[in-house]
Amino acid sequence: MISTDDFTLWLGRRVETLRKEQHLTMFQLSILSGVSQTTLKRMRQGIGNPKMLTIVRLCQILNISLSEFFTEEKEGEPLWHILG
Repeated sequence: MISTDDFTLWLGRRVETLRKEQHLTMFQLSILSGVSQTTLKRMRQGIGNPKMLTIVRLCQILNISLSEFFTEEKEGEPLWHILG
């Protein structure tokens, strides 16, 4: 079973990867999504438990569906296979 911290860390890494692919700074992503830089930093560090609305907002700005977000591009496998 995956821990909340591991899941949050995965979320943060995923957002970080997608943010860089879009050539956005953390500040730009924060402004565009309405998600604070503090929340983005905490996610990257695996701290806390972001709300689903936060993830939806980030996906909208990163131009990715929730389904795509929760699927690793390299592996093409759902999250539970990667972290399991």
